[in-house]
Amino acid sequence: MNAAKALVWVMSGLLLALLAVLVVGLSLGWHLDDPVSEASATGAMTTFDLVNLDQPGGTVITGVTDVDGKIAVSLSGGGEAPRIILVDSETGAVAGKIEIGKEGK
Repeated sequence: MNAAKALVWVMSGLLLALLAVLVVGLSLGWHLDDPVSEASATGAMTTFDLVNLDQPGGTVITGVTDVDGKIAVSLSGGGEAPRIILVDSETGAVAGKIEIGKEGK
């Protein structure tokens, strides 16, 4: 009978310990993916990286899309014609610029 009582106490202790781990894990967000650390491990640009597009004041971003591993940012305003800036998604560097409505340049 003493062995059964000891087994009940041990199993109850394990159950409470596992319940505590579950509560702590849920409160700390262990069940969520961490895209920032995954991106840092691969060297890819994260949402916290600063990218300087070198555009004049008053420029408005009118659209953003992914094009073959590059980020295409559609811009307007700022005293210039509408344009599209291509940003390398790996380094954050400006990879190209497409100007709309400009001739001879």
